Amino acid sequence: MSILNKSEMAARGQDFAPLFAAMASAKAEFPEIPRNRTATVRMSKGGSYSYSYADLADVFKAITPALSANGLAIWQAPRNGDIITIVTHSSGVMVEADPWPIKPMPSRNLEDAQQYQSAVQVAKRYALTSYLGITTEETVEG
Repeated sequence: MSILNKSEMAARGQDFAPLFAAMASAKAEFPEIPRNRTATVRMSKGGSYSYSYADLADVFKAITPALSANGLAIWQAPRNGDIITIVTHSSGVMVEADPWPIKPMPSRNLEDAQQYQSAVQVAKRYALTSYLGITTEETVEG
C-alpha cells in the first residue's frame, strides 16, 4: 500500500479517519477463512511440497459481509501487468494499494488466456490478502 503521512492526507483534502475506522472494524469481524484447496509444488531439483490455501472466491465470500456492513468495497483490476486493489468507503474516500505483479507460470502448460487468467486470480488473492492483513495459506518455510 502506498502509505500516506498525515500531511499528504491533508493535502488531498479528504478525511481518511472514517475509512480507516471502518477497515479496522471490518477486520475485527472477518471470520477464519477455510483453507480448502491444496497446491502441490514440484521443485526444479526434484521433490515437491504441498500447502493448503483459500481461493479468491472463498476469501471474498468470507470478508464481503464485514466489508459491506462497514461501508467498504474492494475493487481489483489488471493494469499494465499488475493487479490494482482499491478500497472504497461510503464516505467517498478511497485508498489504492501498491500494484501487485501478475506472473504467469509457464510450467503449467495452459493455453495463453488460461495461464493469464490463472495468474490474475493468484495475484488478486495475494494482493487482497496482503493489503487487508489476512492469511489464506499455510506458511511453508525452508
